Amino acid sequence: MVQLKSIRLRLDKPLTGPYDRLLRRPGPEVAALAAGETMVIIRGTRLLKAMPLWESVAACYYAKGTVGTGWVPGDFSNAQQAEGWAEQGLVNSLAVPVGYFKLPNAAWVGALAAELTPWTAQAVESWRAGIERDIWLTVLRVYRCAPVQPKFLRRGMGQQLVRSFEVEQLQPVVLESELEQRMEQIQEAVERHARGSTRAGASYDIQTLAAETGYSAAQLKGWVAQLRRKQQLILYGPPGTGKTYLAERLARYLVDGGGFSQLVQFHASYTYEDFVEGIRPQVVEGALHYELAAGHFLRFCNKARHAGEKPCVLIIDEINRANLARVFGELMYLLEYRHRPIALAGGGSEFSIPANVYLIGTMNTADRSIALVDQAMRRRFSFVRLRPNYPLLANHLENRGVPPEKLVALLKEVNQTIGDEDCELGLSFFLVADIATALAHVWQGEVEPYLEEVFFDRPDQMARFRWSKVAGRLQDWVCDATS
Repeated sequence: MVQLKSIRLRLDKPLTGPYDRLLRRPGPEVAALAAGETMVIIRGTRLLKAMPLWESVAACYYAKGTVGTGWVPGDFSNAQQAEGWAEQGLVNSLAVPVGYFKLPNAAWVGALAAELTPWTAQAVESWRAGIERDIWLTVLRVYRCAPVQPKFLRRGMGQQLVRSFEVEQLQPVVLESELEQRMEQIQEAVERHARGSTRAGASYDIQTLAAETGYSAAQLKGWVAQLRRKQQLILYGPPGTGKTYLAERLARYLVDGGGFSQLVQFHASYTYEDFVEGIRPQVVEGALHYELAAGHFLRFCNKARHAGEKPCVLIIDEINRANLARVFGELMYLLEYRHRPIALAGGGSEFSIPANVYLIGTMNTADRSIALVDQAMRRRFSFVRLRPNYPLLANHLENRGVPPEKLVALLKEVNQTIGDEDCELGLSFFLVADIATALAHVWQGEVEPYLEEVFFDRPDQMARFRWSKVAGRLQDWVCDATS
């Protein structure tokens, strides 16, 4: 699995050092970064050091040679810009790299650029045509800064060397909580492309969806039809039934050929301000100010408006862990009446949910029943119950040369003994590559703690399914698998 490679940096005030130019020709990503709208750039070489953002190509500064102590005037359309850039306010933001990904081919560039950057399709296509080697996606954090006027160290011989770039009063543009959320979204987008972009132009059709999820094409088509009709769907069931896994692949199927998808995780402290909009503190020139900031859903909808009619899917993982009535607010109305814009609590212009926005929620029923979701919210979603998919597990085991009958029979017995569809033992515990050798660890370290909670008032039943009891039933199965 592709993983974000982190870069450890220590920020000092002032922050000094040589800096690389972003691109030869600054594009819309520069303005978007400075405004905090995006966090990524895609460029030919990995960016390892902080970098000033500018508004004019004449203000591009980068270290020359190996010394890294200045800039060459020949790199500017007007060498005089090198003397007055700070006074003209061409640089007032600093982008600091926090991680990077290696993009293996042009197909990745086109797909990720369209999803993660403000570039137009024409700009992406024209750049992709010239890609001949691996390039890099760099994740950045932007700071407002006060640039320090550079001092000339030496002139002559057609060169002017100046003191390394310095800034003061670093102020983050994006709050820490929002930064972490965006980092997760970028990581998820790259992983999604790593799983599905093995060949350029590959189509994610219903057969591929069925092969990956283990459900029949007819069943999946029915769920997709539900989603397209209602535009809000919740997958619910006990843990380990693959709700998030299925939600991600339904979203991928829906946006195949255009659009995009994102995932947000709800939790007990998630609020209306996080999801819709709210007042957030900002430090401006050393003083504390409060501004109305868009939440995750509003930013998602604003991005979806630029996608035309292409479907855009927001996955809300563990949707019932938050206080839904409080988090959704006016969205309770807008989810049902999308064509009627209304004013939000924070004021400003009226808002409506774009017609191309789809919501997929996942709901764990083992510890928070669906009954806890009020009827007003339930009426706005279509629901799909997921139960343990035994054929999927059997197929997984057979593909690894493991006879599935004994384990499948044991799990059916466990779930029959539990006797509650909301608390059944899911099968994702066993969907691992080395299940034959890892089964003892999986059962003792993951399955037993779950069953202890389910059977807390039935100790006799719990004793039946301790590893010391079930190991004998699976001994031949494990031996056969490892021989």
